[in-house]
Amino acid sequence: MTALAIWATTTQPPLSVVSQATGQPFSWTIFLQSVINGISFGSIYALLAMGIVLIYKSSDVVNFAQGQMAMFLTYIAYSGMGLILGINFLQPHADLPARVGWGVFLGAIALSLVVAALMGMAIEKFMLRPLARSSVLSQVLATIGAGTLLYGLVSWIWKAEIRPFPRFEAVAGRPVQLGTPPDSIIITLEAINFLVVGLILSFLLYLFFRFTMVGTALRAMAQNAFAARLMGINVGRLNGLAWALSLMLSAIAGVLAGPRLQLEPNMMTDVGVKAFAAAVLGGMTSLPGALLGGLVIGIIDNLAGYYLGNGLQASIAFLIIILVLVIRPNGLLGKTIRKKV
Repeated sequence: MTALAIWATTTQPPLSVVSQATGQPFSWTIFLQSVINGISFGSIYALLAMGIVLIYKSSDVVNFAQGQMAMFLTYIAYSGMGLILGINFLQPHADLPARVGWGVFLGAIALSLVVAALMGMAIEKFMLRPLARSSVLSQVLATIGAGTLLYGLVSWIWKAEIRPFPRFEAVAGRPVQLGTPPDSIIITLEAINFLVVGLILSFLLYLFFRFTMVGTALRAMAQNAFAARLMGINVGRLNGLAWALSLMLSAIAGVLAGPRLQLEPNMMTDVGVKAFAAAVLGGMTSLPGALLGGLVIGIIDNLAGYYLGNGLQASIAFLIIILVLVIRPNGLLGKTIRKKV
C-alpha cells in the first residue's frame, strides 16, 4: 500500500528531469512536499522502530510482530471509542463517526495503553521468559507466531472488512499553506501532530533512560544482564517493563496512523517492515538512531513512491536493510557492544 499521498498539485517548470512514475518534469515544490510528507509519516515508523529497539536492547530479541501488535492495539482503541459512544462496533458496517473529540480520543488512547502494557508484560513472562535459554531463532519464531495469532484474532472478532478510523477533531482542521498557489506547500495539522508526538515521546524516553533509576537499571541490564542480577536488579521485571513500553509506543503509532491507513488486519504490515528498516538504519542499539532512521525511511519511501512508482517503492525498505547490513552493520548511530563471556 502507499503510505503517503502527494497532497498538493502544482504546475511543473520546464526542466529536463522527469518523474518516472508520472512522466512529469521535475518540480522543487513537489519534491519539498514529498519530503515534508515523508517526515510526517516517518514519525510513525520512528515510534515503531523505537519499540523494536527497546526490546532488542533489553533482551536481544528482534520482535518481528511489532506491526501486528500495533494493529491489534489500534483495534482496541477503535473498540474503546465505540464503547464510549455507545456504538456496537462488532456489528458489520457499524462505523464510528468520522471525527471524535478530546474525551473520546483520550479515553480510547488510555484503554489502548493499558492493554498494551498488560499485553507486553504477559508476552514477556509467559512466552519469552520460558524461552530464555533457547536459541535466538526460537525466540524470533515465537514473536512471529504471536503476530500471526493476533492477526487471526482480529479477523475473527472484528472481521476483515475495511473500516474508516475516526480522526481526532483537534488536528482535522484547515491545513497550513506555505507559499502561493500553484507553487504552495501544504502541511496538514495531522502531519504536524505526527512529528510533534514523535519528538515529545523520544525526548521523554531520553529523560527516562538518562535520569531515572529504572532507566539506568535498564541500560545496565542491556550491557550485562548477569552483572545486573548480581547487583540485585530484577531482570525479568525489567524485561517486562521494556515490552510494556514498546507496545505502548506501538499503540500510539497505530492510533495516529489509523485515520490515514483505515482499519483492517493488514493495515500495519507495510508500516512494520519499514519500521524494522528504520531500526536497522539508525542502529538496533540506539533510540535516537531509531528516530533518525524512521524520518529518513519516511522521506526515502515517499520520494520513491513519486519518482519511481509503487512497483519499486515496496522494495526500498528491503534494499536499505541489505545496504546497511553490508556497509555499516551497526547502523548510523548504533554502537558495537562488547560482552565478556
